[in-house]
Amino acid sequence: MDGGGKFAARLVMEGLLEESTARAVLAKQAELRTRGHELGVADICLRKSWITVGEAALLLEDNAPEKLLPGLLLGAQIARGGMGRVLRARDMQTRGDVAVKILHPRLARDARSVAEFRAESELLCKLEHPGLVKGYYLHEHEGLIYLVMEHFPGRSAQEELDQRGRFQEEKALSVIVQVARALGHMHLHGVLHRDVKPANILLDTQGRVKLCDLGLAVKLVDHSAGETTAGTRAYIAPEQATGSGLDPRADIYALGASLYHLVVGRLPFEGPTDDESMARRLLDELRSPELKALGISQRMHYFIQKMMALEREVRYADTAALVEDIGAQTGIGTAKPPTPKSDPRLRRTRGP
Repeated sequence: MDGGGKFAARLVMEGLLEESTARAVLAKQAELRTRGHELGVADICLRKSWITVGEAALLLEDNAPEKLLPGLLLGAQIARGGMGRVLRARDMQTRGDVAVKILHPRLARDARSVAEFRAESELLCKLEHPGLVKGYYLHEHEGLIYLVMEHFPGRSAQEELDQRGRFQEEKALSVIVQVARALGHMHLHGVLHRDVKPANILLDTQGRVKLCDLGLAVKLVDHSAGETTAGTRAYIAPEQATGSGLDPRADIYALGASLYHLVVGRLPFEGPTDDESMARRLLDELRSPELKALGISQRMHYFIQKMMALEREVRYADTAALVEDIGAQTGIGTAKPPTPKSDPRLRRTRGP
């Protein structure tokens, strides 16, 4: 049924078996073979109830994909993250393309991880916005827990950065405006994303943008009970890093850090950062000869500074204000002609 040592190694790598147990299984397989009994590692583990049928099928490379999940013809892997892998699939009933996010088998055995995956799935199925990847339904089959969701034919902004380098300002701001609108919809429903970053922003060739991965999303009324420091360190707001309470302006900060990454081509504050010096360091970086040589516009400096202000009261009050300001100054996302605008609270850090 399987390739013996290769499959045992995968079980160890996936965290489903201890290495010592895998060695014992291989020894048992060899012993049975001397008796004339051919039994695969998967078969032995199934008989011991160490893995489920679904887990065995998922990990076996010779598995026929149409037999893995009911009603779905699975294709190539689209992405793989901390919570699971995402595969492209064909819904055999509707004949449409979908994406299937399968919770990592080792996490499917952890009650907290399952609860987080279910919470993310419920949010994706509940929220309806063109800037959010839509969830269709959550299901469980033979030990596998998976979410069937919209298939968006694009790739992440992080992949674009890695392959093509930094974004032109107009393209970056168009992406930010679309993400801001999606975040605004989430905030309207009392939900914070908490992990906004280029890797969670999907783009297609038509310029459409979708925000994905709501694995760390949390209800505004519940954030004090959860781990507010969750998120990707390079992008999270100071108050999120210190666990001092969150509101939608934390997502705006992360969106600003993402904008910086898109137009500069690298992360802000690479390396250890003292939270108290972040505002000063941001200003220094924006004034640096390196960034000046990139030709970053003054209004882009302004957007980044305002979104990433250390004091959240200086940031945009909400995503609607952010979208309005970008539209007013650039015309992006609005038919109105751009007009100059400034924030006097930023003048003290903008220098002469």
